[in-house]
Amino acid sequence: LKRLYNSIMTKGDKVIAVDTQKKLVRSLSGIEVRYDYLVFATGSRPFVPKMSGTDLAGVFVYRTLEDLEAIRSYAGKVDSAAVLGGGLLGLEAARSLLDCGLKTHVIQLSSGLMPQQLDLAAAAVLKQQVEKAGVEVHLEKNTTAIKADGEQRVLAFSDGSTLNAGMVRSPLNPNFPRRDGTGSCSSCAHPGPSVERSCIAAYMFIANC
Repeated sequence: LKRLYNSIMTKGDKVIAVDTQKKLVRSLSGIEVRYDYLVFATGSRPFVPKMSGTDLAGVFVYRTLEDLEAIRSYAGKVDSAAVLGGGLLGLEAARSLLDCGLKTHVIQLSSGLMPQQLDLAAAAVLKQQVEKAGVEVHLEKNTTAIKADGEQRVLAFSDGSTLNAGMVRSPLNPNFPRRDGTGSCSSCAHPGPSVERSCIAAYMFIANC
């Protein structure tokens, strides 16, 4: 990595604090690194909604290389797919499924795509572009269950409507940094470094773009 990108990788250590005034990152072991630009690349984790049917064959998370191989293999058996979540990660998954030759649907709970980044006007423009690419977008749809109907998976929505798809992809949640009022890391399932609130706002954009 150093030879290719003039970079140094530190393994087995955790960033616990970011001083945006001094442009300094501090690790758990006491290492301090100064930066000009800082990128948070903390990854993401699968989010499996609490509903019936998420354990059915053909319902996937989209996180690891093993997940991708399983999705690719299953995609050869069906002709359509539904992606739960219309954030950036969901749209990336939809593009991949579309490239597999599947009729692809994106199911979004809110009234616009990528709601963390875009206002409704911008989201409407994005929706047009996504649909122009061949993906069917379903807004304001709250998925309450996934059922099996032969080889099809039936998504049931809170408004009483349904959607058939050959396979379903569950959403991903980015791992955000968190802090409490004292500046120390909050206790959570995926704790991140201690950062200023303004930095968290900026991170939410960087992490999804």
